[in-house]
Amino acid sequence: MKARKQGRWKRRVVTGGGVVLLLALVLWLGALGYSRHEVRAQMAETVARLDALDGISANNVIKRDGFFSADGQLRLTRSDRTSEESPALVLDWQLRYGVLRTALSGRADLVEAGGRALFADELSPGERVSFNARFQHLERSARLTVEAPATLAWQQRDTALTLDNAAVSFESDGQGSRLAVDFSALDYRSPVRQLSLGALHWSTRLHAADSAAPDNKGEIGREDRLDVANLHITRSGGLPLSAEELHFEGHTLHDGQQLRYPFSMALDNAAVSQQQVGSATLEAELARIDEQAARELVALAGGELAARWQSGALLEGGVLSLIRPWQDKVFALLSDSPQLRVDALTVDSGMLGHPLRLEGALTLEGDDVQRLSFAQLQTSWGRSAFRRRLNGDFVVHNAPPLLALVAGQQPGQETLELSIREGALLINGEPWLLLDQGF
Repeated sequence: MKARKQGRWKRRVVTGGGVVLLLALVLWLGALGYSRHEVRAQMAETVARLDALDGISANNVIKRDGFFSADGQLRLTRSDRTSEESPALVLDWQLRYGVLRTALSGRADLVEAGGRALFADELSPGERVSFNARFQHLERSARLTVEAPATLAWQQRDTALTLDNAAVSFESDGQGSRLAVDFSALDYRSPVRQLSLGALHWSTRLHAADSAAPDNKGEIGREDRLDVANLHITRSGGLPLSAEELHFEGHTLHDGQQLRYPFSMALDNAAVSQQQVGSATLEAELARIDEQAARELVALAGGELAARWQSGALLEGGVLSLIRPWQDKVFALLSDSPQLRVDALTVDSGMLGHPLRLEGALTLEGDDVQRLSFAQLQTSWGRSAFRRRLNGDFVVHNAPPLLALVAGQQPGQETLELSIREGALLINGEPWLLLDQGF
């Protein structure tokens, strides 16, 4: 009797467990099907938005459509040309659906009208750009990485450029978004100059908080960072310049209707030819930046650049023609009298004997600045009038004897007071240089 009851209990457990597993499987398949539907709908919406852009034609072809995965090809061409005449950005993609995460990967290249590919045929024979993306459904976050072939090489006559291990990544989550660019080496050579960069990392992070809110004082809106392992520059007829461990970081701070941008910079082992010059660090801040004018300038410049790029006339008419539509926004940006505050500029060099330190502030007077124009700044009198808007005061500590002599002071004068007033540079209250002459 007891054995019979135990047998029935075991069968019930097995049956119940099977039902639970079956129910879990049904729920998992349902969730996967829903996730698949959402991903496909978002892809279709993205392609439609691309196709709606001025001058762009987007065509997405699904080559294999499975329940767990799909493959296809997206082609972006210029809508003002036929498919035979227009270059095409071709992306061969693969989707892998998941309940919690969807993966997108593939390869891309820019194919000319004649069928020749930019990467596979020109820059890195046989290789294309690869991309990988991960979308977390519950966290509503995404990460995209685009990697170029290991080495990109371009040459035209006597000019050559190589780029190693370049990659671009983008991340987005509820806290904001981050864009980063990395490469391990860059080398540029031409008859007039040579430039070599070691490993480089650049990133910028935009925070998701509403930076336009009235109570946003002290709120961080953007963070920037740049690191370069080493730098070498040689110009024809000039001495080679080099430096190591270049570093920059800064961030925007919202201050009511204005922006502040504290930043720091550093470089080590700067040298001219074989002569070591030294190292330097800078702690400073850009202040009094009109936030609304900055936003409008960025929006206007972005729209203008995009329109010119699509029309194929990015630099038609020269740089002045490109930036002339921005001049009202540029001068509006200066109307709050922006200021550069130098908390500490430190130069440490064996040539100086002991570290030199500078601190102070430089202000651009913004009264009636919107009456200026780019055309005026092209004239000598216009540039002179603009420089007379500069006012600043700086103090140099631990000035070496040679610098004091050049400044017209006694060799033992270790503190120099620098002032900029009405287009003139004054040292310890005495005029030393007229800034509104010569350029």
